[in-house]
Amino acid sequence: GSEMCIRDRDGISQTSILTGRELREQARLLNQRRDLAFLGFDSEAFADEIEVSEEDVALRYEENQLDYMTEESLDLSYVTLSWQELLSDAEVTVSEEDVVSAYETDRALAPASEERRSSHILLQVSDDRTAEEAQAELAELRERIQAGDSFAELAAEFSEDPVSAKAGGDLGFVGRGIFDPGFDAALFAMEVGEVSDPVLTDFGYHLIRLEEVRVREYPTLEVQRAEIEMRLRRGQAEALFIDRVRELDNLAFEEPNSLLGITDAMGLEVKAVTGVTRDAGDGLFENSQLREAAFSEEVLESGFNSAAVEYAPSSAVVLRVNERHQPVPIPFDEVTEDIREGIVAERSRLMADEAHESALARIE
Repeated sequence: GSEMCIRDRDGISQTSILTGRELREQARLLNQRRDLAFLGFDSEAFADEIEVSEEDVALRYEENQLDYMTEESLDLSYVTLSWQELLSDAEVTVSEEDVVSAYETDRALAPASEERRSSHILLQVSDDRTAEEAQAELAELRERIQAGDSFAELAAEFSEDPVSAKAGGDLGFVGRGIFDPGFDAALFAMEVGEVSDPVLTDFGYHLIRLEEVRVREYPTLEVQRAEIEMRLRRGQAEALFIDRVRELDNLAFEEPNSLLGITDAMGLEVKAVTGVTRDAGDGLFENSQLREAAFSEEVLESGFNSAAVEYAPSSAVVLRVNERHQPVPIPFDEVTEDIREGIVAERSRLMADEAHESALARIE
């Protein structure tokens, strides 16, 4: 409605052939108001008027028995294999040489630890200033600084970098590679307190002063040792997992009627879970892949072990069914209140529909 009003007004205001009378008539119509009355029919308003007898509830339970059945569920046995379990495996070994080598590699690849704080005065090259003029002006400012004038005060007065000029030209601490290559090369070749000759970048010419150098020490081997050892162990464990999960899958297939062959060969613990349905399960069996495997024909109907199911990165399960629980009726007492509420909701909707139809007929 609001969009239509806007278009209507635009049409009126942008049309040049309307007479004064027509314009006033359109304005009168657009400014009209309407007062509305309405009558609502909410089914919940009728709920208190409905009485449901025990006979009604019992009849609904008997006539709709399939709606009040438990879900089919399974009790399962399973074994798990994960890279975490392989961290302590005898095949996972980390020597002192391995740790030292990894530490040296990490340190060599670490970002530069040196940071430099600088200040600058920027003069741009434009139609009003040639490159030669910019260099000459900066050379004069450099002489004044070397004669004792304040770099910060001159930067605040002359620098055409408005952000840093307010801070006396201060650019803060940065590592290598942050600034323009020409600026960066000059900055990291200077001594503390030194003022550069004019340096050209894409922004213009700069006068740079190195204020301070800060070096962040790379952590020692002893500080890094635990993290490096765990990283190396994890890498070996994840690589070993690939071989072990292949072995797990083969054993599950070769001895399909038991998990004992797996436990004997691989030393894995058999665990159990109960009440797994197609739609829900506890613990690991919140995972839909594992539930799908449990209800597959091979596992559920034939009674075989499942294949090794990799349900998460470097984590696998082999499972089998211990017991299958077919759907059974839910005891009447446990669903009585749900049935009663359902009947009330249905009858409330019917009463609301009837009241609506009756009111509509009377209005008409």
